Amino acid sequence: MGKPGAKLFSPVYVKANNAFRHGQITAYDSGTYSVQTNGAVYTVPLNEPVVIAPVVAILLWRAELPPSIYSATEIEAAHTTILDRLFGNNGIRATKAISRLLEGIVAAGSMPKRADMVPWRCPRSGHPKRVNVADVINFAHHVDGGRAAPSSVQMGDTWIDGPATQAVNPTTQADERTTVPNRRDRTTFSGPNTADPQIVDPPSIASSDDSESEETSRFSDLLNALILQA
Repeated sequence: MGKPGAKLFSPVYVKANNAFRHGQITAYDSGTYSVQTNGAVYTVPLNEPVVIAPVVAILLWRAELPPSIYSATEIEAAHTTILDRLFGNNGIRATKAISRLLEGIVAAGSMPKRADMVPWRCPRSGHPKRVNVADVINFAHHVDGGRAAPSSVQMGDTWIDGPATQAVNPTTQADERTTVPNRRDRTTFSGPNTADPQIVDPPSIASSDDSESEETSRFSDLLNALILQA
């Protein structure tokens, strides 16, 4: 299993309260990890969190999954499907459209929007950021997927350094920045704690949707929302 600290700030999924949660390991002690998810922190045994691709964790941060996804086999198959759609693997047409990436996996009402900002700690420094969903998708699709990006798509040096991603105001987070946790010196516990971070809403085989504009992706998300309201 290795040293617990090796997984600190990793994107993971865990099963808590009979549902899969996607988030980030933010602290640990000798026997447990703290996993930050959308709205709660779960303290779980060291062997429970499963490390996943950052883009999967961000896309599923607030996801409502169907009852059919109830075991590790189903959730890992869902993760693989998302990556196949994003990269264009196994004969699937590659896409960056969120509605197509998550179709059949996530309830439409809990799909993220491209402009959403997800609270995340920088894996290099532990400093808090708000990561833009579109930045993460673009980096995974073009850099991890090895696809040339059009001039209209700007990316950072890593998935967490995208142009729309924001560092949390250092004047309001000064104490947190100087006391980045690597361990928890307290009694361990089970179950969720209330947590303050929330989402901020502001082709043939291996062929790509690179010609699909950012406007088209946003239109897909808007159409999805209109269908829900009908």
